[in-house]
Order: sequence, then C-alpha cells, then structure tokens
Amino acid sequence: MAILKRVAVDTLPFSLLTEKYKLTHREVDVAKLLVLGKSDKMIQRDMGISIHTVREHLRHIRGKMGVCSRLEIVSLLINI
Repeated sequence: MAILKRVAVDTLPFSLLTEKYKLTHREVDVAKLLVLGKSDKMIQRDMGISIHTVREHLRHIRGKMGVCSRLEIVSLLINI
C-alpha cells in the first residue's frame, strides 16, 4: 500500500497547484504530505515548522482551493 501511495504522489501534477490555486511552495509541500496521510503533528515534524504554521498552511490551502476539509483537499489533488 505504501508503494502505491508513493507512486501516486510522485505522479500527481503538484505544479498545477501553484498555477491553478496559487499555492506557495510551502503550501504545496504541506499538500504533498497531506496526500500521504500525514497528521498535522507528522507534517510539523517532517517540515520542521510549528503546529500553528502547519494549521495556517492548511487553512490557506483550504481557502485557495475552495474546500472545507483536508479530505476535500486530498480528493481534489488525486483527481486533478
């Protein structure tokens, strides 16, 4: 299962996130980890940022993508 997730993430067109949704580089990084099923705490640890910053990135991503939840973010990303 982990291999399938890795392949799926590697093939997702994350560059479109910057073009279509105007996500910053760091927001794209958070989105990639989100697709892998990482929790806020795991994202914090992996990126070396505060939990507050993780949640702010997620809030900005939801706003820019016009969704209300992390599940909707992942759904949009895997269906681009």
